[in-house]
Amino acid sequence: MLRRVLPLTLFLLLLIPAAAFGSEAEMEGHKEYVTEFFIGMIVLILLVFALIAGFEARRARRNAE
Repeated sequence: MLRRVLPLTLFLLLLIPAAAFGSEAEMEGHKEYVTEFFIGMIVLILLVFALIAGFEARRARRNAE
């Protein structure tokens, strides 16, 4: 269960500063930078999830042999 909850927790922790940055930049009128920042954060988080999934799959294959 921890393996399922931990990535979600990390994702939410990464979004807290992103949301704070987004609200500040939006008040200053820099909405396009906010969109690019959120897209970058989502891509980065998806890459981390893919990396974790790859390690888990490799470990499962080793245990199956």
